[in-house]
Amino acid sequence: MRLSMTSWPLFLKKTAAVFALSLLVVPLVGMKGGVPATVYLIGLVALHLFVLGIYFYRIRFRELDHDLRSLIARVAALAFVGYLLVAVSDFDESTPRSTLLTQMLVVSLLHTVVLVLLMVRISRSAAFTPSVSDEPAEG
Repeated sequence: MRLSMTSWPLFLKKTAAVFALSLLVVPLVGMKGGVPATVYLIGLVALHLFVLGIYFYRIRFRELDHDLRSLIARVAALAFVGYLLVAVSDFDESTPRSTLLTQMLVVSLLHTVVLVLLMVRISRSAAFTPSVSDEPAEG
């Protein structure tokens, strides 16, 4: 099995964008008590939709996995990282800003893991792919 990044420049741009957008949550949490709940919710939903757009931009899902087993492993890893994102994303406006920034760093790192899981191509290693010369000769 061989792992390769589909595009390093795109991955780095997406990672920078996700880190920047994740840091936008800190002032949003600070405004939580000062704005109507609907406005806060719309802000969070818009931010998350934008991040989802970044996740899926220029991803060719059919090219990522070579078999069902690697696809299942990728989906399971995405589900686990999604669970971790929910587990560490309990933000409260009374939380000190330094704690919020630390939480956002962890969330950003988890977002980076999601990007890796969405952008790494898994292919069969050349050592395991039989070639014509590897087949036994007849006769």
